[in-house]
Amino acid sequence: MNWHVLNRFFKFPILLLTSSLIFTSFSFAAPIDDANQAYGFGNYKLAKDLYQPLAEAGDAEAQTNLAQIYNKDDSLLRDLPKAAYWFTKAAEQGVPLAQANLAAMYLYGEGVEQDLWRAVDWMLKSANQGYALAQNNLGIMYRDALGVNRNYEQALKWFELAADQGYKPAFNNVAMMYREGKGVSKNRYEVIRMYRKGADLGDPEFMLKLAQFYFSVEPKDYKEAIVWLSKPELENNPVAIENIGVIWGMPDNEERDYAKSLEYIKKSAEMGHVNAQLNTGIIYYKGLGVPVNYQNAYDWFLKAAKQKEPIAQFYLKEIYSKGQGRKKDLVKAQVWENLSFENGVSAGLRDSFLHELKPKQKEQVVQLIDQCKGTKFEKCD
Repeated sequence: MNWHVLNRFFKFPILLLTSSLIFTSFSFAAPIDDANQAYGFGNYKLAKDLYQPLAEAGDAEAQTNLAQIYNKDDSLLRDLPKAAYWFTKAAEQGVPLAQANLAAMYLYGEGVEQDLWRAVDWMLKSANQGYALAQNNLGIMYRDALGVNRNYEQALKWFELAADQGYKPAFNNVAMMYREGKGVSKNRYEVIRMYRKGADLGDPEFMLKLAQFYFSVEPKDYKEAIVWLSKPELENNPVAIENIGVIWGMPDNEERDYAKSLEYIKKSAEMGHVNAQLNTGIIYYKGLGVPVNYQNAYDWFLKAAKQKEPIAQFYLKEIYSKGQGRKKDLVKAQVWENLSFENGVSAGLRDSFLHELKPKQKEQVVQLIDQCKGTKFEKCD
C-alpha cells in the first residue's frame, strides 16, 4: 500500500534568547519585585525604567531582565546592542542565562559583531554551570559545526547532560544521535528510552514520535504504536488519528483491517489534515478495501490540492487526463500537472499535454493557473 505517512522526527534548533525572567535573592528586593511584576504584565516600559537603576548599580538579575526587554521580538523597545551590553554585564557576574544568550548573539552576530570563539566560550561557561539550555545548545554547536569542529561524541555528551536534567529538547537530540548512529552505534533501545522520557511527562509530541518510531522502524511493533497513538493526549490530534489508520492498512500487519483504516484516515481528513485527505483519496482511487470510487477520490484529492499538496494535484491530473469519474479535460489536466510540478512532484513524472492543446486552450491553462494562485487555491477547478 502506497501510504504517504507524516512521519517527522524534528531536530530542535538552538534555543536562543530565552525570554524567561530570572528571580534571585539580590538586593533591592522591593524594587526588583515591582519591576518583575511590570514585566509579567507586559508593561515593558515601566519594567525597563524600574530595572535601569538597579542594573546600573550592578544588580545581575536586573541586568539580565533588562537585556531581555531589549531583546524581545514583540517589544517596541527592542534594541539588540543594548541587549548585548546588559547580557555582558550579567554574564560577567556569572549568570548562566545571560551567558547563554550572549553566546547566541555572538554566534549569529546579533547586536554584536559575530565572534564564534566568544560564542563557544560563553556557551561553555553557561553549560559548565549546569544550565540545561546551554548544554543542549553546546551539543547542537558540536553536532552542526557552529563555531567548533564537528564532534558527535562531544555533541552527545552535552545532549545527555541536558537530558539528565529533564530538558525535553535534549531528549529528542539524544534520540536522533542514536537513531542516526552519529558519534555512537545505532541503538533502538536508547531511541525508545529518550522518546519515552518525554512521553512519560505527558508530552503529546513525544508520544507521537514514540508511536511513529514503533511502526516505521524495524522490528515494527504495531500494537505498541497504537497504544501510544490512542493516549488521551492525542485524542484530537489529526496526525495521530491518521497514523492509526495507516497502521490498520499496512500490508505486513497481520491484523490488517481496511475498514478501520479508512475510518481513522477519513476522520483525520475531515479534521482538515492534508496528508489524510490525500490518503483518503488514494483509498478510493485504488479501491483499497472499498470499491473504486473516482468521484470520492476526486473530492478528497481536490481538498488536499487546495492545500498545495503536490501528489493530490498529480492525481487530479490523472483523473482529468483519463476521464476517470470526470469528463476528460486536457486543459484542466495540464493545469494540475503544472501546479503539481511547481509544488514538488518529480519532473520525471511529467506528462505534458501542451502538444495536444490548441493556442486558445493553452491560454486557458495560463488563465486558470493565475486564477488558482490568485484565489489562494480556492478557485482552481
